[in-house]
Amino acid sequence: MRTNSHPGIVALAVVAILVIGTVGTVISSNKAVPGDALYSVKKAVQGIQFALAPNVVSRANLALSTSQTDLDDIEKVAAGETPNAVNIQTGVNQLVSHTQTAASSISKVSTQPPAANLKRSLNSNVQQSVATLQAPALRAPDSSSSIQTAISQ
Repeated sequence: MRTNSHPGIVALAVVAILVIGTVGTVISSNKAVPGDALYSVKKAVQGIQFALAPNVVSRANLALSTSQTDLDDIEKVAAGETPNAVNIQTGVNQLVSHTQTAASSISKVSTQPPAANLKRSLNSNVQQSVATLQAPALRAPDSSSSIQTAISQ
C-alpha cells in the first residue's frame, strides 16, 4: 500500500483552492444587489473596508463611493424584471446609512481643502440620490426625505 508521500503539496493545494474560492466569491459579490445571495458578502467586504480605512478622509471617501454603489444597486433592483419593494428598501437603508457615515466623517475633517471637496461631493451625491429616489420608475418618494435627513444630522 502506498501512502501519500507529499502531505505538504496536498495541504498547499487545499489552501490554494480555498483562497481562489474566497477571492472568486468576493469578486462576484461586487455585482450583487439587495435580494441576491451574495449581497451579504458584498456588505461584509464593505464593512471590512470601513474598518481598515486609515483615516477620516479615507472613510469619508469610501462612504461617498459606497453610497453611489448603493444608489446604483437600487436602480438595478428597480429596473429588474420583478422589482421588489423589500429589496429596494434594503438598498435605501444602506444608502441612508452610508450617507450618514459620509456626513459624520466629513464633519470630523479639520483641514479645509479636503473638507470643502468632500462636502461638495456629499451634496452632489445627495442631490443625485434624491432625484433618483423620486423618479416615477422607482416609486420611493419617502426615501428621498431619509437621505436629506441623513445629511442634516
